[in-house]
Amino acid sequence: MKSTKLRTGLRRWVSLVIAAVLAASLLCMGQPVVAQGLTQGDFQYQLADDGVEITRYTGDSAKVTVPETLEGQPVVGIGPAAFALNQTIEELTLPSTLEYIGDSAFLLCENLSRIEFSQSTPQVLQAGESILRNTAWWEAQPEGLVLLGGTALGWKGKAPITLVLDGRVTAVADQAFSSNYLPSASNLLRVEAGDSVQWLGSRVFAGQSSLNSAFLSDSVTHLGEGIFSGCSPDLLLETYLGSAAEAYAQIWGIRCEAVCRHDYRWYYNPQPVLGQVSTGILRCANCQEEIDQITFLTGDLTGEGCAPDENIDLLDVMALARYLVNENLPEGIYLDYQGDGCVDVLDVMTLTQYRLSVF
Repeated sequence: MKSTKLRTGLRRWVSLVIAAVLAASLLCMGQPVVAQGLTQGDFQYQLADDGVEITRYTGDSAKVTVPETLEGQPVVGIGPAAFALNQTIEELTLPSTLEYIGDSAFLLCENLSRIEFSQSTPQVLQAGESILRNTAWWEAQPEGLVLLGGTALGWKGKAPITLVLDGRVTAVADQAFSSNYLPSASNLLRVEAGDSVQWLGSRVFAGQSSLNSAFLSDSVTHLGEGIFSGCSPDLLLETYLGSAAEAYAQIWGIRCEAVCRHDYRWYYNPQPVLGQVSTGILRCANCQEEIDQITFLTGDLTGEGCAPDENIDLLDVMALARYLVNENLPEGIYLDYQGDGCVDVLDVMTLTQYRLSVF
């Protein structure tokens, strides 16, 4: 028992030393030089493209609030290792203006247990590698996908065969699911990133040798370098035609299957006119694939197609009014008789006027 505790303590001591060396290297080499005088309170900072970046926190408070602005400029970033090795922080409030957090920003802030945003959660928060690992906050997260706002930071517990980045996820941190943090023997076979995901960091799935298929929606506009480095050589990337993922696959030599993102709409020939027969065609606006077709007498809603009665009467006026009340409009039948781009009471009046003018 004593030797087991000794080995456990030794492993922890070694990991702390390695982490401390990493933090020191980040502090000394990894972040830009701070301009003289750019200090406000316990925060050192530097100018960024569209605001300021916190480069170092020097305080010793248990509760820390990162301000929304410094010297009138929005705080948009927290630099690499900016809070690293701080053992006093327990609660942290981040600004809603935040756009990115650098590598190991909170490395070995072991007592940090609570994180919240001051006003609203940023829609897309870019994150570097290992920003909150080795913190009490990380340890308290339930098994599964670990999220800070909408940013996926990694996975806790047994990895799934298929990793689904669902509607909660807008961004994925650097190396979030790489073999550095999720063992390559995890049997992760497939990844699916849906329409909410916009930003993927670098080497997100690097080293996952079993990963052989992935779907990335065309909502993903930023893809970092080496996302699939070290994955199965047979990996197939599925996406939509014209997407950033399709271009990424070509650049990185990844097998890719890009399909049309179908946008089916009704097209009419000829353009419907009350009292005349027209044909509606359901066609994809992108690839022109046709999947349905219907012929109808424009204005005759009580018939089928060109209608058994082939007549436009008050029953059709009543049918249109009933459709509007129930918001249950017939599929493919042209109803915008007014021609203003919507179906409303004006179309009922137009149909009524047409009926009165004919008889």
